[in-house]
Amino acid sequence: MFDEKTNIIEEEDIPYDDAQEWKIGVDYGTGNATVFELSFKDSKGIVYIVDEYYFAGRLEAQEENNYDAQKTDLEYSEDMRKFINDRYNLTGRTYREIPIVIDPAANSFKLQLRRFHMKTKNAKNDVLFGIRVVSTLLKQGKLKFSRKCVKLLEEIHTYQWDTKKQMQGLDCPLKRNDHCVDAMRYVVLSQVDKSNITKAAINVGLY
Repeated sequence: MFDEKTNIIEEEDIPYDDAQEWKIGVDYGTGNATVFELSFKDSKGIVYIVDEYYFAGRLEAQEENNYDAQKTDLEYSEDMRKFINDRYNLTGRTYREIPIVIDPAANSFKLQLRRFHMKTKNAKNDVLFGIRVVSTLLKQGKLKFSRKCVKLLEEIHTYQWDTKKQMQGLDCPLKRNDHCVDAMRYVVLSQVDKSNITKAAINVGLY
């Protein structure tokens, strides 16, 4: 479904002046990676993923042999505020103004974000439905990624189905190297109009 010529956009070609709605998708992990994906939707309904934050807590701890390298909810909240404020010239939005779409299971992190006066919204976490919607937008050319999103692009290229589950008649993606993809899926579903979501492709294919 993913096509570099259609779905990757150069930084200078991104229509920031036509941004209608900014949001951030979050996949939160304590041991696993925590990811923020910054996005906006333009007046044509095209969704752009334009920047990202990525921190692999467990990996950092193992590499440094120091488990204090892992971050707390408070530290991730401070990182989120800085991530947003550092991009004010791009978005024209403060950390209080950009909705944060996050896995509904990340209760402690959501609470900490709200204590920092940030807006949170529970993500739709139906994986297969989300993949259908993302796949449809990719095929329609209505989902584009900046080359700045290096980790996300790496994951898209390695995203795979669980072949053992497929042999059992089940469509399930492998749960590995998918943190950026999950954050992207959360924010894309929140950006798409309900009328368009209902038109999502029936057949699910690889990105």
